[in-house]
Amino acid sequence: MLQLGAAVLFLVSLFLPYWYLSMHAPSYPEGDLRVNVNATGLSGDIVEWHRVSRLVGVKVPPPTPELDNYVIVAVMVGLAVLAAIAAMRGRRTTIFAAVTTWVALLGFLALMQWHFYETGHDLDTTAPLRNFVRGGFTPPAIGTATLGKIKSTHLPHIGAFVAVLAALMLTASALPGPAGALAGRAEHAGNRMRTAMGGIVSK
Repeated sequence: MLQLGAAVLFLVSLFLPYWYLSMHAPSYPEGDLRVNVNATGLSGDIVEWHRVSRLVGVKVPPPTPELDNYVIVAVMVGLAVLAAIAAMRGRRTTIFAAVTTWVALLGFLALMQWHFYETGHDLDTTAPLRNFVRGGFTPPAIGTATLGKIKSTHLPHIGAFVAVLAALMLTASALPGPAGALAGRAEHAGNRMRTAMGGIVSK
């Protein structure tokens, strides 16, 4: 069942990085700084990233989990449960699960972009960067931002692609055709399971 496969992928994505950040700075000529955004916080060159950010006056979140991280975990677990329920309930629930999943993923992208907006507008008033971008700046959630000699790149990581794959599987199982037939068989199996459970309870 595609829905059960999607449920597993949602849970698997929690153990993979969702976003990838890299920074090229003159003070680190030996290589770019790399940070991964995980469900439980940040990992990678955190100390060095914070050092460069403090020098230019950009504030970055701590490596420890914040409220957003707990929300991500709760939403992914919720989507996994919803996908599993859709496997037993049939096409209507699958459609609801697919729509809910896409809304959640787009919401995560919007949340990521909001954090980048905050990063570029909540600048240290005593740092030199404030003199170059008086109105602030907004790095893209997907793309590259360049400030003087510092260049940062932000891209989805494997966890994001796994979550999108799960969403595509739910969408495919909700559509008519071969995928819809598969969802129909799943619904029939779910109905038979509920009927059998009802017979056991009645005895």
